[in-house]
Amino acid sequence: MKRWLFALSLLAGVAPQALLAQQAGPASAAGDRGVKPDVAPAPPEDDAGEGDDPEIVVTGHQAPRGAAVGDVQPDVQFSRGTIRAFGINSMSELLQELAPQIRSAQGRGGEQTVILLNGRRTTGLSEVRDIPAEAISRAEILPEEVALKYGYPADQRVVNIVLRKRFHALIAEAGDRLSTDGGRNAVDPGLVYLDIKHDRRVNIAVQYQHADALLESERSLPPFAPRRPYDLVGNVTALTPSGEIDPALGALAGQAVTIAGAPTIAASRPLALGDFVAGANRANVTDTTPYRTLLPSSERGSINASYSRNVFGNVAATLNGRLEASDDVALLGLPRTKLTLPEGSAFSPFANDVAVYRYADTAPLTRRTKDLDGHLGLTLNSHAGTWQWSLSGIWDHTEERTRMVGRIDPAAIDAGLAAHDPTVNPFGTFDPALLLAQMPDTTRLIDNTGGVDAMINGSPLHLPAGKVLTSLRLGATWSALDGQAVRGGVTQISAASRSDTSGQLSIDVPITSRRNNVMAALGTLSLNANVAVHRLSDLGTLWTFGYGLVWSPVQPLRIIASMTEEDGAPSLVQIGAPVLTTPNARLFDFAQGESAEVSRIEGGNAALVADNRHVFKVGATWKPGWGGGLSLTANYVHARTRDAVAALAVTPALEAAFPDRFVRDAAGMLTRFDARPVNVARDSREELRWGVNWLKAIGGTGAATGRVPGLRKNTNRLSFALYHTWRLRHDVRLRAGLPVLDLLHGDTLAMTGGDPRHEIEAQAGFARDGLGLRLSANWRGATAVRGGGASDLAFGDLATANLRLFANLGQQTALARAHPWLDGVKLTLAVDNLFNARPRVTGAQGATPYVYQPVLLDPLGRTIRFSLRKTF
Repeated sequence: MKRWLFALSLLAGVAPQALLAQQAGPASAAGDRGVKPDVAPAPPEDDAGEGDDPEIVVTGHQAPRGAAVGDVQPDVQFSRGTIRAFGINSMSELLQELAPQIRSAQGRGGEQTVILLNGRRTTGLSEVRDIPAEAISRAEILPEEVALKYGYPADQRVVNIVLRKRFHALIAEAGDRLSTDGGRNAVDPGLVYLDIKHDRRVNIAVQYQHADALLESERSLPPFAPRRPYDLVGNVTALTPSGEIDPALGALAGQAVTIAGAPTIAASRPLALGDFVAGANRANVTDTTPYRTLLPSSERGSINASYSRNVFGNVAATLNGRLEASDDVALLGLPRTKLTLPEGSAFSPFANDVAVYRYADTAPLTRRTKDLDGHLGLTLNSHAGTWQWSLSGIWDHTEERTRMVGRIDPAAIDAGLAAHDPTVNPFGTFDPALLLAQMPDTTRLIDNTGGVDAMINGSPLHLPAGKVLTSLRLGATWSALDGQAVRGGVTQISAASRSDTSGQLSIDVPITSRRNNVMAALGTLSLNANVAVHRLSDLGTLWTFGYGLVWSPVQPLRIIASMTEEDGAPSLVQIGAPVLTTPNARLFDFAQGESAEVSRIEGGNAALVADNRHVFKVGATWKPGWGGGLSLTANYVHARTRDAVAALAVTPALEAAFPDRFVRDAAGMLTRFDARPVNVARDSREELRWGVNWLKAIGGTGAATGRVPGLRKNTNRLSFALYHTWRLRHDVRLRAGLPVLDLLHGDTLAMTGGDPRHEIEAQAGFARDGLGLRLSANWRGATAVRGGGASDLAFGDLATANLRLFANLGQQTALARAHPWLDGVKLTLAVDNLFNARPRVTGAQGATPYVYQPVLLDPLGRTIRFSLRKTF
C-alpha cells in the first residue's frame, strides 16, 4: 500500500498547482457549446500534392474523421507532416519508431499492439504493415483502456491510423545493410502498390530479404576450451572422471596426469609413453570458430495483399492475405566422438584403458530451418446511428521444419579399437567408411488457427453527464498443433488442440461532466467495468474481471486508474511444440562457475497450467496549453501472477526447484539442459514509467511553386521523446517453500542477468524541406547476479545510439525544378549502434566468461544501411 501511495504522489506531481489556476477563468468555448472537449480536428486533406499540414491542436468542435470510439483522448497525436519528419517509409517502420511510446506493462509480455484503421478494427497487423507512410493522415496513441471498447483485453496499447482519402502510388525500394565489423551483408528490395479512393483501398506488397551467414571466425573470439576436451588431434583422459591416466606417465611428468594432449605425430606412427609428457595436463584445443555461425544465412520472401471497399451500402469490407517463406542455415560446430582406447592396443602406450576425445574431421553440424506462414482475414465494419459493429474471420497457417545433418556414429571405430584393428588409429584420419552418418535429426511443427469474432459498441442510454458506452464481443477460435521430432532414428509425436468460445462485455458510465455542466467543479469523471469469459476445451473456464475510472479534474490533465483480475492460458506452442535438441549449445553454468557445451532441449510442456494475473494501474497524462505539442505521461503498474509461465536458466535456484531439467555427469559437469517452459508459483512486479513527448512545427506552408506538381514549402519540424522505466520491485517464488528470488538484487531467471533498475529511451529529430535526421538512444542500468563465489557476474550498463539521415529530393526546390524525375526519390542512411557499444560482463576475478564475450552477445555491432526509394 505504501508503494501505491508513493506512486500516486509522484503522479500527482505531474500536474503542478499552476494547472488549477487555468480553471479560474470562464469555461472553454467547447464546454459552452456542449461539444466534445479536448478533441483534435482532422488535418486538411491536402491530397493534391506532397505538402504539409498544420499541427493538430486541442480545440475542436467534433470528433475528427477516423477517431477512436469513446471519450478517452489520445496520449499523443502525430500529424502527417510529423510522420514524414520521422523519415520512416511504412506503417511497420512507424510502429518501430513509436516502440518506446506504445510499450505496455499491463500484459505478460509479447502482446501485440492493437491497430485500428480509421477508428475501426482490422484483420491484424499484416493488413496495415505495408501501408506507405505518405498515405497516413495522422496517427494516435491511446491507453490500454481503449482496447476494451473494441473487444480486446486491457493489456495492449492502441494505435489508431487515419489514412488520407485519396492516394495512389507505386513505390520501389532497395536497401543494403552491412556490419562495420565485416562478415555480414543484407539486402532487402521491395515493391509496394497502394490505391485509395475514399472507401476503396488496394494494397499489394512484395518483399525479399537475403542475409549472409556470420561465422564465429569473423569475429575476434578465442578458441573455446570445454572441460570435455574434444580436439581434432585428440586428448587422452582416464575412464573415470578426474582420474589419473597412468602412474607411469605421472612419474615421467613429475606430477599426476589427468589429461594429456596427443602429439601431432600421433597420426604417423605408434606412440611411446614419453610422447605424452609434453602435453601432460595440457589439453589440445581446436579452433572451431570456422565451423560455427553467430548468425545464420537467411532468405525471406513475402507477398501481402489487402482489398477494401464498401458493400451493401455502408459496410466496409476488407480482405487481407499474406504468404511468407523463410530459409535459414546455421552451423553448430564439428561432430564429436569419445572413444575407448583399450590396453594393449598398438596405438596405446598406457597400462590401462583410456578415453580419447576427438572432433571428427568432417563437415560441420548443419541445421536448416524452413518456415511457411499464411494468413487470411476478412473484416466487416459498419455503423447504425450511434452504434458500430464489426464481424471478422481469420485463418492462420504456420509450418516450421528443421533438419540437422552431420552427426556421426562412432560405434564402428570403437569396435575396431576393441578388436585391435591395426588400421583404426584413434589419433589418425578415420576411414570414411567407419564414420557412419546418423540419420538426420528433424522436427516438424504445423499450427492452424481459425476463428470468427463479432463486436458491437454504442450507447444504449443517455445520462445527464453524457452517454453510457457499452461494448459486446462474442467469438470462437479453433487451434490445432501437430509436432514431430526425430532424433537418432527415434520418432516422438506431440499434438495439442483447443477450442475457445469467448465473450466480453464492457461499460463506461459518465458521472460528472464539464461539457454538460454536471458537477463541473469535479471535472469530467467516468467509471468503467468489464467482464470476459473464455471456455477452453483443454483448460476449462477462464474469467477476467476489471474496473476503473477516467478522471479529468482540469482540462489539460487526465488520470486513469484500473484493476484487472485475469486468468490466462499458455499458448498451444508452449504446450505442444515438438522437442528440438541443439548439440554443442554453449551456456554459463552458475553451479560450476564456467562456460559449458551441453545438449539444449527446447519445445513445449504439456503439463503447463493457466495462470492468474492481478494488475493495478494508475496513470496520468498532462497536456499543458502553453506547451504547444508537449505531453507528459506517467504510469504506475503493480502486477502479481500466480502460476506464471517462465523459461529456465542454469542457476542453482532453478536447478533446486526443477532438478529433473538438469543432467550432470559423475564429475558434476552439466551435459543436458531442458529449457522448456515451466509454471512458477508467483511473479510480482512493480514499475513506474514516465515520459515526455514534444512536437513542434516552425514556419508555415507556402504556395505551390516551380514546375513539379504539388511542390510546396515545408514546415520545419522538431520532435523529442524521453521515457524512463523505474522498476520498483520484481521477485519470483519458484515453488512453495523455496526462497523468494529478487531479480533486482542479484537473482535471475535468464542467462542475460537480472532486471535493470532503470531504463531510458530517448528520441529526437529535426526535418526541413525534405531533409531530416533522427537520433534515438537507449540506456539500461547495470545488474549483478549472485551465482555464489566464482559464479558471481556483473553485467555493466549499456548505452546505444541510432542515427538516421534522409533526403526527399523532390522537396528540394531548385533540384526538383532542374530534374523533375527526382520527385518522389528518397535517400536514407541509417547507422544502428552508432558507437559500436556491446554488453560487458565480468566474473568474480575480473575476467569475461567465454559465453559472455561481447561479440557473442551482439555479433553485428554497428551496422550501416543505405536505401534508395522511388515513388511513382
